[in-house]
Amino acid sequence: MEDSTQIALRASEGLPTLRFGRRTEKIVATEREYLFSVSKSVARKMFPAEVAINMDYANRGAEVSSRTVWVKFSFMFGAQVYVHGFCEHRKKDRTFRLTRATKLALKGSPPDHGSDVRSISEALGIGQSFDLLSASDFFVPGDLWGDLRRPLAILRKKMLDKSTSKAQRYPILFGFCFSSLKNDRRILTPTAGMATGACILIDRTDLKHFDWKAEFAAIRRGRFDKFAFQEALACIDRTKAPLPTFGS
Repeated sequence: MEDSTQIALRASEGLPTLRFGRRTEKIVATEREYLFSVSKSVARKMFPAEVAINMDYANRGAEVSSRTVWVKFSFMFGAQVYVHGFCEHRKKDRTFRLTRATKLALKGSPPDHGSDVRSISEALGIGQSFDLLSASDFFVPGDLWGDLRRPLAILRKKMLDKSTSKAQRYPILFGFCFSSLKNDRRILTPTAGMATGACILIDRTDLKHFDWKAEFAAIRRGRFDKFAFQEALACIDRTKAPLPTFGS
């Protein structure tokens, strides 16, 4: 059975590539959309649900309306809990962030019951809290990703030039990411999901015209783990390229 990382990596393979360059507002939004879609793909496999909930929900414009949602799965993104399912109000599948729900209860429960976290999470099939959903969270804060992007691009392009297999590339990229996150004071609790999210973003970045040698020579500053970066470079040098295969 696949774990959350394997599902996430496979789900990301069909995403279009992004250009490497200045991160415009459009690029930043697309990066977030990519990771959001990956988190949903993981949850669809790992946290399916068959339950209806009633809620008073505030949209982005702070307009509140009553909704009944037949939940198909729940997930976490950026430490926020979401549910996805058929919305009777809109007559189509929608995604809802539960922190925007001013009232929340299981459909059919008495007015004074069913609104506590435990009853909702148990109905969703994830136990007595939402903590289990963290396995679906691949959000990477934008400022952290901005600092990791260039060293990750150098590492990945070096491995591509060396014909390092994808199976060999991921552990090296992940190890560098996680070490950098652990040593970054801006983040209190680094997670494997964050590191995987960064690996997914660099994997979906077009590095065809990226000169890793020139970039390596020019890289001077940046908030990332310099020691882990050098270790990753050394690991790439020790990695043997796969043997060529020939047709019969």
